Amino acid sequence: MSLWQNVKKKKMTSLLSGKRGVGSFEYNGSTIFVKEHVEAVSHSLSNKRHANCWQKNVICQEIELTEQCFFVFRFKGHSWTNVIARDPSGLDFVTTKETNQINEEILKQEMEKVYSLCLNEEDAYLLSMDLKTRTIFYGVSDTILALGYRIYENGELLEKFETDEGYEILEWESNIHDDRIDIKAEEWVDQLFRQQDIFEPSINFRRWVGYAMHKPGDKITLSDPKGYLERVDFVAL
Repeated sequence: MSLWQNVKKKKMTSLLSGKRGVGSFEYNGSTIFVKEHVEAVSHSLSNKRHANCWQKNVICQEIELTEQCFFVFRFKGHSWTNVIARDPSGLDFVTTKETNQINEEILKQEMEKVYSLCLNEEDAYLLSMDLKTRTIFYGVSDTILALGYRIYENGELLEKFETDEGYEILEWESNIHDDRIDIKAEEWVDQLFRQQDIFEPSINFRRWVGYAMHKPGDKITLSDPKGYLERVDFVAL
């Protein structure tokens, strides 16, 4: 299955190496950006998350999804590596149990476990500290029209930005920008990524695998027919 079958709808061109900023805010997902090579990021992530599997250069290789797993990749012509995680949900648990075995307390416990597995700002902090570089944890939701990010450098929080529903700015603290934002939240974030020399492709995990109802044990093969990617690694817990 082609990794970029959905990207074509966003009218990307072969000039992706020169793209910067946010491709779209119309999706739900989170990404960590790390100013370091894929090899170093995958190695650090594997150690910090106690991964059971690290497959290098997985384009055209078969990979098996687990309860939590990550794609670590970089586009050709770019200096930042992206980390995207599988978005596990209570569905993983529900589909393995009979309906009459599920109660509110069990489901709550399972969802707490799921939350601990998700890609989060602590991952960005630990990667920044370990690799002694700059990282950005970024999240967006077109369901509630909200977004936010955290910027770390050598383990130090440099900036945090969060909106409420409707992109209303809720939280803003910075050691690298003046304490004033006079443009829309979406414009600010797009501008930030351009300043940092980053392209945010607006692709979550389900678009990578090509379908929404993915589950642990599924086997998939990624392809990159346009040759956009410098490297993709697969890290699984």
